[in-house]
Amino acid sequence: MKLCENYKKKIENVIKFLNKYSIEIESLENYKNKVISLIKDIQNYMLTLNHLTLMKLNYREFYFGDNLYELEKYSEYIEKWKMYNEKSNQDYTKIFRRIINSENFKTLYLIAMNSSYVINFVNNQKLNVMYNQFMKQYADNIEKYVLYVPLTKGIKAYVVNYFRIAVNINSVDIIGILDNKEKEEIFKSYLLIHFLHESIHFIFRLNKIGKEAKETLSPKNKKLEEYYEEIGVDIILYIFGTEYIIFISPKNSNLINNINSWKKSNTNFKVFDKVYLSHGQLVNKGNNNSNETGLKCNISLDAFNTVNNDINYNFSDTMKLCF
Repeated sequence: MKLCENYKKKIENVIKFLNKYSIEIESLENYKNKVISLIKDIQNYMLTLNHLTLMKLNYREFYFGDNLYELEKYSEYIEKWKMYNEKSNQDYTKIFRRIINSENFKTLYLIAMNSSYVINFVNNQKLNVMYNQFMKQYADNIEKYVLYVPLTKGIKAYVVNYFRIAVNINSVDIIGILDNKEKEEIFKSYLLIHFLHESIHFIFRLNKIGKEAKETLSPKNKKLEEYYEEIGVDIILYIFGTEYIIFISPKNSNLINNINSWKKSNTNFKVFDKVYLSHGQLVNKGNNNSNETGLKCNISLDAFNTVNNDINYNFSDTMKLCF
């Protein structure tokens, strides 16, 4: 905001100076109006630097202008965000925060993180030291490391280098009729799956503190068909048998939310349709869930178009992730 205000004042001063000599520059006036519009949007939507940084990563492929002014880019990013925000017309901040901060969810999360499924994965990936550090220093208070942000619909979250999990407050839809308790339970499943994914990213990066983003990339592992760098996908595939979860039914939610499911060593969590990347395209080998009641997890196809390019959404400040 301060940067915008400073630009606005400088432009106004230049315009005043030029007006003394009866000089008018239309492009300068237009740029001033864009800055004013940008200021209004930031104020109206209470946008923070976090929002703008994440928008830059989400929407940078949509900016094709040759103007070098950074503020003009952000203006276009915000217009794109406003369009997606109006389409989603949902803000799950309150319910997500209530679930994540509840003792019930914390208990479920910790039991899942201590389960044989996660521990076996950690052992296979040789992440034992970082896992132990995470469980000791972060896991008990994981809610303190969560940011609730409006991202592109379809992008689930980011893990940033200063160790925060940014949760998209827009990116799911409820299909069918569920009462409030049923909705809360199915959201809990969604968030648990999400937290398992992001916690592994968190763990993997614990020994990368101070390193540049290119040094913090996930290891390139074989998924169902393709090799790519996404360790969060690796654990989802290991536990649930699919690279991406795009629909959660009440039945599957009951399985995931049952603490005893995680305490046992022989629970079959592979109950979801197989959804995976094949030649850069998302393939769904399963049923059409459009007529079922449940939670639809919106997946952004833009996220998959760059997977084979070493996930070029990795920067020094933020990493783009989805499950």
